[in-house]
Amino acid sequence: MEELLPALTMLACFHRRVYTEANRFSREKEVGYQRYMILHCLKLAPELSLKNLAKLLGVSASGLSLIVDSLRDEGLVVRKENPADRRQVVLALTPTGQTVLEGIEGRMVDKLEKQADRLKKDERLRLIEICKEVAGDYLPRLFSTV
Repeated sequence: MEELLPALTMLACFHRRVYTEANRFSREKEVGYQRYMILHCLKLAPELSLKNLAKLLGVSASGLSLIVDSLRDEGLVVRKENPADRRQVVLALTPTGQTVLEGIEGRMVDKLEKQADRLKKDERLRLIEICKEVAGDYLPRLFSTV
C-alpha cells in the first residue's frame, strides 16, 4: 500500500495545477485554491456544517471560519439554520457562489480535456471508477453527517 500514497499525492498536485492553470489568465477574480475547495465541497454537500467542512478539508474549524466569513461577505456563501436541527448552522452556496464555481470548473474541464486526451476512453472511465472506489467509503460518511 506504500505505493498508493505517492499516487494520491500526484493526483492532488495535478488537481491543484489544473486549477492554477485554468485561472491564470482568467478575467474572473480568482478565489484561491482553498476557497475554491470550500465552494466545491458545498456543491457536493449543499448544507454542510462548519465542523464537517473543516473535517473534510483537514483544517481547524476556527481557521476555516475566517475564510467562510470572507466568502459570506463576498456573497458566495450563506450561513443558515439546519432544517433538521435549528440549533445548528449549516453553510450553503449562494446563486453567485454557484456561478463563480461553475466558471472555475468550466475552465478546469477545458484544461483537463487536453490532459485526458492522453488516455483512451476506457482508461478514463476506469480512472473515475478507481477514484470513486478509493474515496467512496470516506466521502459519503462525511456528507451524510451534516
